[in-house]
Amino acid sequence: MIDRPCSALTAPTNGALSPPGPYSYQNQVTVTCNSGYKLNGVSPVTCKADGTWSNPIPTCTRTSGQCSALSAPTNGARTPPTGANFFGNTVTFTCNAGFVRNGAATVTCQSDGTWTNHVPTCRQIDTCSLNPCRNGGTCIDQDSGFQCACPAGYEGDRCQTERPIFGVGAVVGIAVGCLLGGMLLVGAVTLLILRCRSAKKKEHGIAEAVYEDVRTPGRAVSQRSETGSDVYSYPMAPLPVPPLPSQPSGHYQELRPAVYQSLQRHQQTTPQPQSSTGDRSAFTISHDFST
Repeated sequence: MIDRPCSALTAPTNGALSPPGPYSYQNQVTVTCNSGYKLNGVSPVTCKADGTWSNPIPTCTRTSGQCSALSAPTNGARTPPTGANFFGNTVTFTCNAGFVRNGAATVTCQSDGTWTNHVPTCRQIDTCSLNPCRNGGTCIDQDSGFQCACPAGYEGDRCQTERPIFGVGAVVGIAVGCLLGGMLLVGAVTLLILRCRSAKKKEHGIAEAVYEDVRTPGRAVSQRSETGSDVYSYPMAPLPVPPLPSQPSGHYQELRPAVYQSLQRHQQTTPQPQSSTGDRSAFTISHDFST
């Protein structure tokens, strides 16, 4: 009798064959099922001499063990996001940035319907415990890490960079302000000097006019002496001069005290004329009106 080869076998859904073939008389094939599935049938199966198998190829069906549905931890995620809660299924957990996992990274559904581990938790990382902020900066915990509140004069992620309190714009503004203030001050001082000089010239003009009215009906000739005094020459005869009042009054009050006293001294030292036909002469009164 000639042995005949057996027909090729196909692995059951959610299962596998070993060895994969081809098969001949007395070859055995083992059938296994994937995790979460159980074998329904006989394994292994044997190739007979007539080219048939000793038993039908078994099937794989999901086990009756089903675990409770799992949710992702707070501030974390699970992979796959849903399902995978039957016997043999595995779920993986991760935490968001700024958080650390507290517990197992993976859990597996067991045949009795329980998970191998509890769902882990995600605890926020206390990044400020290491005092990352420098130069007196204040550390603020955040979900994605930390933030440093820097004091005046410092900047950067960790307050590590020193910066000037006044920026370039502020320095330029202060310089321009000082320049304008200085220009205004110079202008004010110049205006004050001009006003003082104008008032002084006006005062001198009044005194000269009054003195001229008192002493002579003509106009005095003014010149500057070598000593810096103003010299006034009056071409007039030494006629009797009416006495000056003991106290200035009227337009005499407009004279400076020094001018008034000079007039008094001149009246005392001027000789009286002998006759009305005497020679006409000139006399000079010197007074410094610049004081």
